[in-house]
Amino acid sequence: MDERNIDQVIEAYGTLVLRIARSRMATADDAEEVFQEVFITYARKQPVFTDETRARAWFARTTLYHCRKLWRTIGRHMTEPLDSAAKSEAAPASAADDSTLIDLHNALIQLPDKYQKPLVLFYYGGLSTDEIAEVLKIKPNAVRARMTRGRQMLKEMLE
Repeated sequence: MDERNIDQVIEAYGTLVLRIARSRMATADDAEEVFQEVFITYARKQPVFTDETRARAWFARTTLYHCRKLWRTIGRHMTEPLDSAAKSEAAPASAADDSTLIDLHNALIQLPDKYQKPLVLFYYGGLSTDEIAEVLKIKPNAVRARMTRGRQMLKEMLE
């Protein structure tokens, strides 16, 4: 594999991978480790994608896999508050204070995976509901239903 090619792939999908990893991992170091593993996997397998949607889905699915793998390997779980990198990338346009973001992040990580994954992929990963359906291997209507239920659960937790 050409070094220029891998640099182009990292440039194109690095933000997606890092946002998902940062939202799922406890520390920035863990997120960076996942980032590296995803692109090592890409370099080893050299997958060929028919379109942009399939490429984004592959990177999102592979990132989630490596997050789970790291959790199992070293027994880490998300228990730390929102780190500064996630704050700066995921901060809403309004002038919400840090405690609100921390509360939101802490509530998000308490959701069951069934509801957490679609929300993370949508808000942190920037994937559409159709892309999320492909990543999670469920129907788009199921994605939308899980996102609605997840948002309701978040609202209840934050009230």
